[in-house]
Amino acid sequence: MPAVWPPGKHRAPLVAFTEALRKELLPQHVRVSVVEPGTVDTELGTYVRAELQEAIALQTERLEKLEPKDIADAVAYIVTRNHRVAVNEMLIRASAQTCRSTPAAPSAVASAPARRRPPPGAAP
Repeated sequence: MPAVWPPGKHRAPLVAFTEALRKELLPQHVRVSVVEPGTVDTELGTYVRAELQEAIALQTERLEKLEPKDIADAVAYIVTRNHRVAVNEMLIRASAQTCRSTPAAPSAVASAPARRRPPPGAAP
């Protein structure tokens, strides 16, 4: 598995499958969610060839890595919601991690305004 999962064509089938599975298992009250973690500080990368370990290390050396507990907290959140709430997808990454796998400059992070969706029915 790559250190950073490629977006788009690889992710879309998984999300579509889990959505179909979620709908199918809804009558049995089984929750199905996609948890998409960023780079997590685990030993997973140590089980690959040395040259791949080096590539992973170079790709992630400047990233703030998530801790396994961060992912466990997200899963706990998903499974403890009220039965009427479905969390279909959850993207979790370290605050400074970007889609290009390099940390953003602190000034860029601090100056970027938070994007919020307007409430349903509100004018854009």
